[in-house]
Amino acid sequence: MFSLLLRIASASFELLPARFQLRPPRVIRSILARGDAHLGVHRLRFEPTRVDPDGVPELCALLVEQRRRHPLIVISPEAYTDDRYAIDADLIAARIAGLAAVYVLTSRWSARALTDELGKRYSCYNGATRIYWPRFDPNGDPYAHPLWLPAQLAELRGSEGLATVLLGMIAGAGAFRYAEPEAVRDFKTRAEAARSAKLRAESRPLGYDALFEEYVRLDTRARELREQLDAASAEKARCARSWRCGGAPPPRSAGPRGAIALDEQPDPQTVLQAVEAAQVHAQHLVFLPEALESARASPYRQADKAYSALLAIDDVAARWLAQLAGGPNLGARRDAFRACGFDYKDDISKTTESKWGDEYTYTVDGKRILFAPHITIGARSADRCLSIHRHWDDGRRKVIIAHVGRHKTNTRS
Repeated sequence: MFSLLLRIASASFELLPARFQLRPPRVIRSILARGDAHLGVHRLRFEPTRVDPDGVPELCALLVEQRRRHPLIVISPEAYTDDRYAIDADLIAARIAGLAAVYVLTSRWSARALTDELGKRYSCYNGATRIYWPRFDPNGDPYAHPLWLPAQLAELRGSEGLATVLLGMIAGAGAFRYAEPEAVRDFKTRAEAARSAKLRAESRPLGYDALFEEYVRLDTRARELREQLDAASAEKARCARSWRCGGAPPPRSAGPRGAIALDEQPDPQTVLQAVEAAQVHAQHLVFLPEALESARASPYRQADKAYSALLAIDDVAARWLAQLAGGPNLGARRDAFRACGFDYKDDISKTTESKWGDEYTYTVDGKRILFAPHITIGARSADRCLSIHRHWDDGRRKVIIAHVGRHKTNTRS
């Protein structure tokens, strides 16, 4: 463990713009490149970490981890894409190496999964970038964790501008919050105690004990006041730099209030509202009356996740239809849904079909059809588990949804 503190000061007083650009020292970059650097209990990396939908729960756990001591930068893909970003994540990671960790959401489904976990007010999607400071609370103030929309990133002139703003924010906060490692503090304490003991021994024959004790008390107080003054000066400088950069001023005001509403995405509160929103926005789904009835009776709590699942079905349906029209091969449907963050099954067990097949069968245009293909979210109780059963209708070129609600009876029920 060691402490590295760098200071830059002018050799003479002259009011000229700085002709240098602050970057992490090479020694920091070298340490991170080894792959075993830690800040507290968490590993720091030199390169961005890519987050698939399956990795979102782990990211969320890190966000709310109270032992986290460093900020996280989350970068999302642009709207309706999975491979275009307004920001160069590698450049950002290199410019703030050792100060923060950069996470890149690999697709809009990763971004949607993050929204499902945190809620829209605390999420990051549609090309936005967000900084999550330590002590993140999903029930706290969302404006304490600044968000930059694509339009704001363009005003900053993209990656370089954002890197400058982030470095100013984080380095300023680091200067204000800097604390020496415990080992260094212990060493200084022991050295000071030894110095005090030596002075006391030298002054005792002269009868200066009381005077020396007063001196020690005043000297200690003077050191504390100097540290407070240095901290206040650093905070003042940080605020001034933040305003000059045109990025995030002091934390609460960073980013306009409207920036929290990234778009007009529906925010359903019940499963029925999720189905009704999907009826409006999905282009390749047809909902049977039974789908609305099952949704109305469902006590499932995460309606936004139900809506995301329906949009995922619509997205895979669009690719399925493109394949039928001679376009790219969809591949295994299970893999296509896994890329969206959902587990898909194309059938039910033979035992379930023989015993409870009628529960899975619906009438479509006068024909009885087994709706075996399904997505199941969660498990156990009905308020934590949701099943969506559908039928791939080649004739209509649509996906028919028959059930959005409680898990149906099977051999595990």
